[in-house]
Amino acid sequence: MGAVLGDVLGFAAGVGVSPLPIIAVTLTLATPRGRLNGILFTWAGSSDSRYWAR
Repeated sequence: MGAVLGDVLGFAAGVGVSPLPIIAVTLTLATPRGRLNGILFTWAGSSDSRYWAR
């Protein structure tokens, strides 16, 4: 029973956190300079992931 609860708890945490990126992108694009902010947000995220993948 404990192993099953541990497996399900990981999935529940993933589902609980998944709306946060959608909210962040929506708020970023809703600003007056949304297009520029969206491009910079995407660029910063991709450059950060390339840095940590080394």
